[in-house]
Amino acid sequence: MSPARRALGPALLLAFAPLAACDDGGGRGDGDDHGRGPWTPSSTVALVQYDSCQELEDDLQARGLDELDAMIASWEAGAEPLWDGAGGDGSGPVAGDDGGAGGRDEGTDYSGTNNQEEGVDEADLVKSDGFHLYLVSANRLHVFDVPASGQLVPSSETALEGYPFELLLDAEGGRVAVFSSVSVADLPADHPLHQAVARAQPTELAPYRTWALTKISIYGVEDPAAPSLEREVWVEGSYQAARRTDHSVRLVVNGSILMPDLDAFWSYAFDGGDPDPGAVREAIAATITGADFDDLVPRLYERLPGGELRIHSLAGSDCASFHRPTDSGGRSTATILSFDLDAAELAVDADTLIAGWSTVYASRDRLYLAEAAWPTWWAWNRLEPGEVYTPSTNIHAFDVSGAGQAAYIGSGRIEGTLFDPFSLDEQDGLLRVAATSQPWRMWSENGALGEQPVATSHIDVLEERAGELTTVGRLDGIAPGESIFAARFLPDEAFLVTFEQVDPLFTIDLSNPRQPSLVGDLEVPGFSTYLHPIAGDRLLTIGVTGDQSGDRWATQVSLFDVSDRSSPELLDGEELVTDGWGWSEAMYEHKAFQYFEPKRLLAVPISSYTVEGDGDEADDYQWSSRLDLIEIDPQGHLEPRGSIDHTRFFQDTDAQGGADVRRTIFMGDYIYVISTRAVTVNRLDDLTEVAVQEL
Repeated sequence: MSPARRALGPALLLAFAPLAACDDGGGRGDGDDHGRGPWTPSSTVALVQYDSCQELEDDLQARGLDELDAMIASWEAGAEPLWDGAGGDGSGPVAGDDGGAGGRDEGTDYSGTNNQEEGVDEADLVKSDGFHLYLVSANRLHVFDVPASGQLVPSSETALEGYPFELLLDAEGGRVAVFSSVSVADLPADHPLHQAVARAQPTELAPYRTWALTKISIYGVEDPAAPSLEREVWVEGSYQAARRTDHSVRLVVNGSILMPDLDAFWSYAFDGGDPDPGAVREAIAATITGADFDDLVPRLYERLPGGELRIHSLAGSDCASFHRPTDSGGRSTATILSFDLDAAELAVDADTLIAGWSTVYASRDRLYLAEAAWPTWWAWNRLEPGEVYTPSTNIHAFDVSGAGQAAYIGSGRIEGTLFDPFSLDEQDGLLRVAATSQPWRMWSENGALGEQPVATSHIDVLEERAGELTTVGRLDGIAPGESIFAARFLPDEAFLVTFEQVDPLFTIDLSNPRQPSLVGDLEVPGFSTYLHPIAGDRLLTIGVTGDQSGDRWATQVSLFDVSDRSSPELLDGEELVTDGWGWSEAMYEHKAFQYFEPKRLLAVPISSYTVEGDGDEADDYQWSSRLDLIEIDPQGHLEPRGSIDHTRFFQDTDAQGGADVRRTIFMGDYIYVISTRAVTVNRLDDLTEVAVQEL
């Protein structure tokens, strides 16, 4: 690493990359009548740039008023409360080629993160370069040396602000990026952000601009024994996901556009007495149109080397860095922050759009945000009772082939909704999408106006064409009445799992992506939530098993033979038995699922608790958490190899404590087991513990 690269500049350079503006010919696709009159959803969508801050302010107010009208309509109709609101700030789910190992190769000598896409490293709570472990736990960054496989030597422990979610390691560049959540309400009075996050127009319910901050802390780790803090950046909003390709990092943050009285609408409606809807609307509308513009636009904060705080509006000076879909109902923001960990200046490229909580998927040269086209309240301003509505998904594509940058490519729209990031995959310039369409009939206070429509699943293939993601292939009619619970794409095929009470595994031929076809299927009780291809045309899965009626559910690992795509076969299943309530994080977080091909071993965490007594006291809960090891033999059998129990580290934890085995790293003839309280090292041959470090 050159000395020049280490000479960091005095300030973060915040670059706002404008997207190409275009004329959408119709505002947000809804006109100015707030839903009065017929509404036809658009089949296409694009991001357009605001021409001025006044246009942005007018649009944000219009979105707030539109949502307010929907709230009033549902209130007057006697419907259940709608809680979509601004989204973000705590809602939604909480989301490599590391090089530099110098003789220890990832995938051969040790296991890395179980990434969705080869060459795209996903942020996680632990990373390794083969010689060190970097992990975040509680409010600490821990670094452990691994001089030889089986050893674990504490190197450093660094205090972190807030609650760290994940980190990314650029081993070659000698830097670690840590992503943390900071609660605004918990900021001490002398914190430089305490005054900066106060609203210009504070209210009792919303004294702050935001309730959540995402913090980016960049540490130099050329000397792992003494990590050096090089940059501190806070972004208003909630952390979603981060990816690294080579030295470039892309971080996605979801932020709220807070409108306090609108966000507290139902406190008006249910605050006793008999409030008049018209008066409520008038009062809230006045606060929306009178809101201070600066309170509505998210900010980024940077602590300079001298300790002073620099404030950046994500709208920039002329709001040209803000963008909106041509047809959507979102009232939150999605910001892509891009930076190069190998650059002398940590310049941040920021792209912000009005969007809901997004599913994030990245290939080596594209990043995609998939967001619901309209929140659930949207229909109240658009549909008549009994009218059928089918949710759609907007997909926005960004070019991330340039170091530390993201450039908007185009957008597309598909019918239906996605299950998780594995519902998206890019191959040879085409985006393949697995989605479930669940139409629903508009509610009526007079009762049902017809049967609810049946769900169906489909594969859509999209191609970039002149600034649009255009559908060029589609396979429809998959498993009517069921929803997708898992998807996995390979270069020329895909596997889907849908579920109602039994688990159909479908094989899809994508060798001709413009004419995808259904090849085969297999029904087994239960369902899978994660699919992991392994050598020999095998599919290793985790999910829930049960009987034909859907009863007696339990966590299970399954092995399928898919060599005959027209007739997949279940080879074996292994139930992960627990006392009381049991679950595995690997069912919903693929990075907890660790299969190491050189050893043909699968490591899966499993946690459970039992309740003794009436459950009113913490002592009534008996918590346990362990790692199960399963060998996949060449004949297609799943052979349990034993468990590594971390229960002893959680004796003071009740059922709400989140005491779990979280991750594993295979290294040589050993396995490193990471839980929220400890790291243990065990031999693979007999699972003997050879080292332990409590966290």
